[in-house]
Amino acid sequence: GPFNSYVNAAIPTSAIGTLVAPFWDDLYPVLGTAQNAFWAVTGAAPNRELVIEWRDVRQFNCNADSTATVKFQIVFFESRSDILFNYADTVFGSGCGSADYGASATVGIQVSPTRGTQFSFDAPRLSASTALLWTVPPPLPALGVTPVTQDFGAVTVGSSVNRSFTVQNTGGGTLTGSVSTSAPYSVVSGGSFSLGPGASQSVVVRFTPGAPGSAPGTVLFSSSAGNLSRDVTGTGAAAQITVLSPNGGEVWRITRKYRIAWTSSGVKGNVRIELSRNGGSWQTLFASTANDRAADWKVTGPAAQARVRICDLAGLVCDTSNAAFSITP
Repeated sequence: GPFNSYVNAAIPTSAIGTLVAPFWDDLYPVLGTAQNAFWAVTGAAPNRELVIEWRDVRQFNCNADSTATVKFQIVFFESRSDILFNYADTVFGSGCGSADYGASATVGIQVSPTRGTQFSFDAPRLSASTALLWTVPPPLPALGVTPVTQDFGAVTVGSSVNRSFTVQNTGGGTLTGSVSTSAPYSVVSGGSFSLGPGASQSVVVRFTPGAPGSAPGTVLFSSSAGNLSRDVTGTGAAAQITVLSPNGGEVWRITRKYRIAWTSSGVKGNVRIELSRNGGSWQTLFASTANDRAADWKVTGPAAQARVRICDLAGLVCDTSNAAFSITP
């Protein structure tokens, strides 16, 4: 039912959910007279105003005195959420002087039993010919980041893999901020942001391992609405070359052409291919050839038990035939 407590309380009060209280006191409107509460709608849509006026109403303790009155009004606006309290007269006088200027009233607005804003409570703070404009503050920005973690998997040392986060303003206003991390991770794009309500952008993070092994890290999202961190994980994998052919047991005949084959990962640039006969020193077959997994070689003598070695040009990553193959006439 309607809230009609004549005993005012501090705001917020658990007695009611929402409350608009321009002058919560034990007032005494006189029905059928000009000393009553009135309402009217003024203006035209979409800018109409609802005006509720307490016109020369008495205080209950002086209800027989038609001169001990106050006059005030509330204005509600169709086009915005503001609420206006206008005070024309806040002095009862006579035998109710103790209630003058809102000294026995509560003034404020409440949006829930636990949330409200109070201008005064049993305090003489209301002056005549004044107004209180209540405005709803704009919603504050809020920071959201998804996903909660990113796994870059195994990445060859010296190579890179990108993953993305999405940063979003899940509140109002404008969310500003920046994104940072540390090696072996780096922010490739989206490192700063300025986002309106609901807006989002992608933040690309790159993993570039400098050494083999696990590399846990953190990406920090710093913003005007607070900070969030997101864990990132990745593993550095060593660069590798694997000789496929000849890899032991093959018979390659002199003057014939055979294909040397291999696989590689994380090896940049060309490779060098060498041959060792009967366990001797390495002879260069190709000083620099494309790392495209195959090179055709016209076999030269002398006959021998041989192995092939393939390395990157720096000689840091190599692989050799697992066993000897035969070079024969």
